Amino acid sequence: MSVAPDTLEFTGATTVTTVVGAPAATPASALTETPVIPAPPVGATPTDAESAAAPVEGLEPAPAGTLVSEFGDTYVPPTRPHIVERAKPAKHQRRKPGDPAGKPGKASWVWGTKSVFLAARKDEWLIASQNNGGGGGVLHQDGEALHDFEVDVADPPDWVANKVVNERLSADETNARQQAHAKLRERIGAWYRTQYASLLKEDKDTFGEMFRRLAQDTKSKKLRLLHYYSNHVYDSVIAPRVEKRMEDLRKRAEYTGEEVPWPITVQNDITKECWEEEPEMEQAEIQRALERDYARTLKAWEDSRADGPQRTAEDYSSSLKSAAHYLQPFMDSIAQHMGMCVSLLLAGPIGNRKGGIEMCSVHSGKTKGLVPKDWPMHNPAGFTQVEACMVDFARHVFTQAECEARVTVEQDNDDARGRAGALPKAASTTTTAVAGGSGTSSQPASRPGAEGSGATSGNGAGGAPGEDDGPGGDEEQPGSGEGPSSEGAGANTRGGENEDEVADVAAQIERLWLCTDAAQWSDELKRAHKGFERGKSWGIEWAGCVSMFLDFEAAWGYKDAGAQITTEGQPTALHWWIGRGRNWDKTPDLGVLGNSNTPGWFVASWWSWWLAVQPKEEGDLAPVLKLHGKNGLLQVMASLVWWGERAMKESPLDKLEWSAAVDDVERMLTEHP
Repeated sequence: MSVAPDTLEFTGATTVTTVVGAPAATPASALTETPVIPAPPVGATPTDAESAAAPVEGLEPAPAGTLVSEFGDTYVPPTRPHIVERAKPAKHQRRKPGDPAGKPGKASWVWGTKSVFLAARKDEWLIASQNNGGGGGVLHQDGEALHDFEVDVADPPDWVANKVVNERLSADETNARQQAHAKLRERIGAWYRTQYASLLKEDKDTFGEMFRRLAQDTKSKKLRLLHYYSNHVYDSVIAPRVEKRMEDLRKRAEYTGEEVPWPITVQNDITKECWEEEPEMEQAEIQRALERDYARTLKAWEDSRADGPQRTAEDYSSSLKSAAHYLQPFMDSIAQHMGMCVSLLLAGPIGNRKGGIEMCSVHSGKTKGLVPKDWPMHNPAGFTQVEACMVDFARHVFTQAECEARVTVEQDNDDARGRAGALPKAASTTTTAVAGGSGTSSQPASRPGAEGSGATSGNGAGGAPGEDDGPGGDEEQPGSGEGPSSEGAGANTRGGENEDEVADVAAQIERLWLCTDAAQWSDELKRAHKGFERGKSWGIEWAGCVSMFLDFEAAWGYKDAGAQITTEGQPTALHWWIGRGRNWDKTPDLGVLGNSNTPGWFVASWWSWWLAVQPKEEGDLAPVLKLHGKNGLLQVMASLVWWGERAMKESPLDKLEWSAAVDDVERMLTEHP
């Protein structure tokens, strides 16, 4: 483990872990390293302790900053890499023209690599604070495992590393450490609240502000003529007649047993009668008054909209960046409340894409299966068409001038880069993040690279615009949660610039075959994939099936030691192939293919075997979920390779039978209840 260049302590109730380092050209007296020296044994004299700490005879004095072991070994800590400027106390003096404004007062305790470290955890703190209000505590609890500094420092020798003293702490020391723990947690939380609390407040107030505007911004509706008439003459003309009519109806009901009509029904009837009794000139005047009042109300509403604050390109950009913090939870809430799948599509000019029209999307709802998928992952071809239609529609909504007015210039600084991934990997989901209702799956994250769906997205910046949204994380996909850059944090996106390429089936197939995680595969899977690639020309169905299978293997970490697939009804070609070392370069003789209605031939035996592989009970996926590795579904994929090679040379009916098998295998991987 690399030693952090600055001191950052994480103090627990019973342990202390200190990451230390020395600033460049710092004297020995200023070093923060404090090696733990075991206490002298019981009965030791001062002379013993002093002699143990005395320098070894014959050695020259070590230079300043050097650590010396009890055996005479020396170690000079590396100088602190210059990552961030050291914070200096502000001086009250006149600024020179062009100098940045500084804040007077005491310098923050968070500076240097501590600032880099804590700033890198901004997203985790925001999420933790929104969920349970314990952002500082979560960081403090997990802090010992977080060491991702940009500059690596050479590891010190073992004798320099902090020693762990496995002794029971006294009550006083335990109390002191608990107090230190609470103090550090409070300091971390205070720093985060100072730096980023406005983000939480903005997110919390976003929906309230949106609904407030909706309530106030509702366009007035024109009243119906009878309603307008009633509002003006009810007390003087209509009400007395309603009261008399209701009294007569009640008396009549006492003798006849009839039910008394609802008062509202009587009011409507009498209002109509009164209107019909009005002279034509009076009716015409009332109609003109209605039109005048509505015109005044409409003008007042339009004026209020015109007087409101004008939103700038930066305002729109900021709204899109923070969208992931509230849109995904909102969509999940709707999905849970309605019991429905929910998708939100947003298309329009993206500021840091030179105002280009792109689409972002947020989804809630996933398929049941070995590899749960949201809409873009489940049906990439269909979703690509939806994206293309949405982007095309937006191009007819926004003019070129409006697109140009939305262009923003992203600041090239650490803060801007830190915002590029507004959410941590995994929560949206998607964004896409999305959950069972939401995009969050209990399955392990699937492989990066080509998504089984063949979907695409903008540039890959959460769900967002995020950097990794479930299966297929690193590749561009509409449901990846990646957005048109940092601006769409949390939403799935795809740009309109590559619309033609995305719509092209050949390009989709190429993406499905793209694999960036092959280094993690087992040797058997690497050989198998070469066999799968023999069918690169077989179309998108086979490419999608292979991609789904790789996602399934990725969920198990590409481990070979899976359950044994049943041999009940297994084609003899598989026995031959396994008995000869699973050589992917040798294709067994399948004999006559036949069809599902020709017992004894390959196709019929394959379907019989495949039926035996299915769960015995509806929805019981446990046995199938374990069929990873070389003894599992990999054998099914091998049989489809041989079958496909034969089917492509045979009749269209043979190809159709093979396609049905491929579709059934892929369906089990993605949609089986």
